[in-house]
Amino acid sequence: MDENDKAIATSVDEFVPSLWGFIGQVVSRVKLIALVDQINNDRMAGRKADYPVILITGEYGSGRRTLARALHDAVGNLEFREAGLVLGTTEDHCAFFKTLIDFTTFYITNFTSVSPIVAGALVNIVRDRCFSQPSIPGGKEEVISVKNKLIILSAGANPTIHPEILKHVGIWCELTCYSQDQIYQILRQRVDYLNWRASENTLKIIAENAKNNPGKSIKMLQQCYILARSEDKAKIDVTHAKKMLVLCS
Repeated sequence: MDENDKAIATSVDEFVPSLWGFIGQVVSRVKLIALVDQINNDRMAGRKADYPVILITGEYGSGRRTLARALHDAVGNLEFREAGLVLGTTEDHCAFFKTLIDFTTFYITNFTSVSPIVAGALVNIVRDRCFSQPSIPGGKEEVISVKNKLIILSAGANPTIHPEILKHVGIWCELTCYSQDQIYQILRQRVDYLNWRASENTLKIIAENAKNNPGKSIKMLQQCYILARSEDKAKIDVTHAKKMLVLCS
């Protein structure tokens, strides 16, 4: 396909991350790629792969969710469920857990700040791979299995984690600080994937001002794209980056 025939995305979030193309975080990628190989080998041998609980920690914007999505795609799961807008609210968390299907990736962002009730349910899910749904008074509780679901827990850097959860974590990925060059590589990868046009100097300006935070750099890139399109320009240039810095200051 000719490069000019590719569809042009309008949002940075249309990017589909690849575990093998993930920039930076070498130690975490090696751990997760080894897990994917193990799961694929189990499936080829006719064994039902039993996923370990994954814990991803790091500063806000360090790429925790992107890494989780990359793992989800690598293992070939069908559904990525993110509980951030449900858990810890007044909504019934039992209904959320109960509707998980096979080949679900269950991503819990900032799980260390959920409500005590949900925290208790998470301990049971991580430890026993099931939880009990309360019934009407005098009735029997319904035990709901979540076995063979990929559970990814996410939290900030240096979190305080319940020992019953930590004891059952199979892989812990601690995301480290990104270099300015890695931020530039992330921006270049995202621009190429989305079929956006941006000058090298534009990406360098964003990388220099992103404070080593990939999430912040991606948001800045999105703002530059909006500014360029508002001027009916096909290419993001340095003037858009400079305007973006003024708007974000």
